Amino acid sequence: MMLSSTLFTLSACSIAPAGHCYPEDPAECDWPPDDSETSVEKAAEEAEKEAEEAECGETPGMACVPAGEFTRGGPGFDWNYPQRKAWISEFEIDVREVSIAEYKQCEAAGVCVAVTQEAPDDRPVEIQWGLAATYCEWRQARLPTEAEWEKAARGALDVRHYPWGDAEPDCDQMNHAPCQDPPALVATGVNPGGESPYGLLHMSGNAGEWVADWTTESGPSQFPYYDYYLTAPYEDPQGPASGDLRAWKGGSYRDTSPLAGHIAMHAHANPLIRAGFRCARSR
Repeated sequence: MMLSSTLFTLSACSIAPAGHCYPEDPAECDWPPDDSETSVEKAAEEAEKEAEEAECGETPGMACVPAGEFTRGGPGFDWNYPQRKAWISEFEIDVREVSIAEYKQCEAAGVCVAVTQEAPDDRPVEIQWGLAATYCEWRQARLPTEAEWEKAARGALDVRHYPWGDAEPDCDQMNHAPCQDPPALVATGVNPGGESPYGLLHMSGNAGEWVADWTTESGPSQFPYYDYYLTAPYEDPQGPASGDLRAWKGGSYRDTSPLAGHIAMHAHANPLIRAGFRCARSR
């Protein structure tokens, strides 16, 4: 008895080794092979491509800071932060500090280490420097340099003391210790009176913010960061090449003096302590 030859017709895909396909018609194969990229990797690549193709300022939640010169440092703090001109390339930076809720999204993705913070989810997350850097990398971004942070806070048209101008802050502009008893973080979207020229919130007060720069407690002068300010490159200064501490900016809700929120001021701290942050992205 002769069986119909159609019973013995096998697709080339059905007899190919696992992860391979050799059809006469390529449409027969519905795969990627076993050695293909994972869906997570593909999603990350697609997100990175979208970010690269977007115009500066089109990324949701980020503001564009155009390329150009600005004055960093002083006034009033020339003893440690002497005024100097610097040229900063175009970049984007978060309008708000990264919130606890946003950080939890990175935790859920299995990228960021879970942290515990006793505060509502709309408050800034406060974490170690390395965890902040990891979060920004997950977003295809990075921590801003101190020079970028200062330009985003000050703008390029004047040498203002604070993001809103030279006037001493009120509590609608800067959340610092005198504003609440006991001092506490506020939600990342409040204090609109403290906007910077580029529309950024909480560049003074609320959470102190990590930046990318190294710094140190020791140096050839009485004020060690002074030496870097005097010798830093004119274009896109990246901070000292090494150090034992990391810089943070903007003062915090714990500070009693509004001078802590002066744009030129920075604190330096062990990168293992906890502070807030925002992310930036080169354009």
